[in-house]
Amino acid sequence: MKKNILIVDDDQQIIELLKVNLENAGYQVSIAHDGEKALMKAAQEHPSLVILDLMLPGMNGYEVCEKLRMEKATQLTPILVLSAKDRPADKITGLKLGANEYLTKPFDINELVARIDGLLKHVEEVMAVNPLTKLPGNVSIMNETNKRLSGNNKFAFIYLDINNFKSYNDKYGYDKGDEVIKFTADIITSHIKENDFVGHIGGDDFILICDIADSDSIQKKIADSFDAGILK
Repeated sequence: MKKNILIVDDDQQIIELLKVNLENAGYQVSIAHDGEKALMKAAQEHPSLVILDLMLPGMNGYEVCEKLRMEKATQLTPILVLSAKDRPADKITGLKLGANEYLTKPFDINELVARIDGLLKHVEEVMAVNPLTKLPGNVSIMNETNKRLSGNNKFAFIYLDINNFKSYNDKYGYDKGDEVIKFTADIITSHIKENDFVGHIGGDDFILICDIADSDSIQKKIADSFDAGILK
């Protein structure tokens, strides 16, 4: 599915330039010519990224940026400001209000597309990380598994979880439970090699991908380290 980019600008020449090049780069594009329409489209379409001019009819781009960051649906949506305002103070204001990038007009279209690609890749990486353990989450686990399956090397795919974790969580509370999960993540990652992969599905469920020759020994080391450390 193509990512959707919302262009917010009242300059038709800029819009056409962006639209053609972004569509050629594989993105879907929607347009808003003013701030009010931008907020409405953002709420309806949930764009992957917003390209935002600052000098708009009615509500200016600063206000749009601030309002996008206040709405739950768009508070994490990447915003790239594209403006003729080139003073440092303008850039600082835009970034403080929540913009991720700030480019000035005139601009290089190839640089713009490259920055968009980078922003969206960064967002995917951030969203794919488990917020508790900072380990790769479900999206990254799926991508890594598919990458290994498409290769020629055999590998071990190991599912790890904590016995009786629900009972522990119920008795001691979620804060203590989170401490155990982070402790488990540290134990697992302390025993892996450079080319191994550890992912956190959620809760007490982890995935380890490693060389088949190492699978038995690494599982024993993890279990022994967990047993030795959990009572401390």
